[in-house]
Amino acid sequence: MSHDDNALSIRWAEKPALAAHVADFFYAHAGPYYISHAELQGGRALAPGCWHPDIRKIIHAQAQRILKQATHDGTTDGIACAWLEGKLVGIAFVSFRAIAHAGQFAMLDDLIVASTVRSLGVDQQLIEWIAQRVKHYGVKRLFLASGLANAGAHGFLHAPVFSKRPSS
Repeated sequence: MSHDDNALSIRWAEKPALAAHVADFFYAHAGPYYISHAELQGGRALAPGCWHPDIRKIIHAQAQRILKQATHDGTTDGIACAWLEGKLVGIAFVSFRAIAHAGQFAMLDDLIVASTVRSLGVDQQLIEWIAQRVKHYGVKRLFLASGLANAGAHGFLHAPVFSKRPSS
């Protein structure tokens, strides 16, 4: 796997060996503001603003499970990784679900970008890359949940590019 060029490269993580790298990145970049109800319900956090003491191990185990099962066809969960100059600068955990009355949808369970590259639009490029993949798989809806205290995510998601409504 080569990450030599200076351009941003986004792709699905494929090897379970990347699980430790993903867990380390999550641990280093997901502050307590990031915690949402999903982290509380899933055992990642003990309370709002308080990660589980074993959060790195929890994320590592989750990443390993996802990477062992990933097919990158819209039927199994995946982890998208953004690389810049050979360095991991963003991750996104994406799950695929289906509900009888609503059909198949994708959930952006986690989107974390290193603060040092946010001004470069890595977060937007990562979401756009995921949206293209999801659409390619025939999935028509992509959702993102964020914690109440995650003001940065709220502002980002209310930006004009994400607030467009389909015309009737």
